[in-house]
Amino acid sequence: MRKNREKDKCLSEGSKKAEYIASSLSKIRHKKWELYIVSRILHFLDDPEIEFVCQQLILRDGDKRALADLYFPQFNICIEIQERGSHSSEQQRQLDKARNTEIIKAIGADIWEIKNFIDREDDQMTDASLSYINNKIYTFVGQIKERKENQKRLNTFQPWTVTKKFDPTPYIERGYLDADENPCFKYIADALSCFGYSGGLYQKATWRAPDWDRRIVWFPSFVPHKTWHNQLLDDQKTIIEELLDPALVQKHSEPLEQVYRYTFAKIKNRLGETAYRFLGEFKYQQEIKSADRIQRQYVLTRKHINL
Repeated sequence: MRKNREKDKCLSEGSKKAEYIASSLSKIRHKKWELYIVSRILHFLDDPEIEFVCQQLILRDGDKRALADLYFPQFNICIEIQERGSHSSEQQRQLDKARNTEIIKAIGADIWEIKNFIDREDDQMTDASLSYINNKIYTFVGQIKERKENQKRLNTFQPWTVTKKFDPTPYIERGYLDADENPCFKYIADALSCFGYSGGLYQKATWRAPDWDRRIVWFPSFVPHKTWHNQLLDDQKTIIEELLDPALVQKHSEPLEQVYRYTFAKIKNRLGETAYRFLGEFKYQQEIKSADRIQRQYVLTRKHINL
């Protein structure tokens, strides 16, 4: 693991971006129109400072999830690519409309649509010409470039950097973590360094600073496990932790002393690598205990914490 961390530091920014771009496009290689539109947008932009995400997972109401076909996090814009034959039926179009509404409600994103068909006045549709699709692409790319220039004028534009994306140093220097900024770290030790940890490899799911009394840092996994089953619910405002192994109930029956938990969800990042994303401070609320199981509930108290 330590060797992997050193290897990551040695990789150049250009190499990491090339790997990221190739990996992103490979995910949509079986969707011909999506691949055409996404790749043309990226080539027409031709800007290594602008970050993009293909198939961005977005939380929706009721703990449901959706995939935005293309997402630009610096400008909070989503692209919805509608292909005739898959998105063009009236029922599917209504579902897409509802999905887009939920995306906007969830993250405040602007939703842009690019279709490979044209609606006619007689409620029928025809295939869109290539020039029609390209014009839609050029209009969208112009919007992205304009937003970048606006941010640069306001001195708020942050260029995309891959190698520093998981670096804890900027957060330590700023003195805070805010879940709305999606802080994410590749290793537990990097996340813990925000709280003063200076050791090496760390693999446990919890950590407490020597002078802390009722607080810990927590790294729960939300993948089903034979011992623990954790659920992230209510638009990431509630965590349910359940012990499934009856043999361990007695061991974990002591009252919790650490009421507040600085919580980092164990996830897969955009390259399929394990990473840890900051969710906020959660407070222990209640426990349901029986002879063969323990279930605990934690609620979000703060998205922003000072370090």
